[in-house]
Amino acid sequence: MAYILERTFTRTDTSTPWPWSGISDSIQAQIAGLRSTHGVTMAESISADGLVATYTDTCSSESAYGDYFEAAQVHWQSADVEGAAESNNIIIDFAVLENT
Repeated sequence: MAYILERTFTRTDTSTPWPWSGISDSIQAQIAGLRSTHGVTMAESISADGLVATYTDTCSSESAYGDYFEAAQVHWQSADVEGAAESNNIIIDFAVLENT
């Protein structure tokens, strides 16, 4: 079984900060630890023009990913990632690529 989720962030210009730029290195390390604990792997790609960041998360099941997301969400909320995206007109798209 596999669960693959793709998160895409699109900004209008490269001077606009990514919404996660306010997350400290220590919080990033905690989130990475949560990925490891819950068996989530993440691949990152940035478009050549620097306007689109794509993160592809892979996990054994939707349930396992949900456990990771719930645990990591507190960190994203404390950094106000959604608010930063909204105030900077960054579009966030989510797509489930596989759920088998």
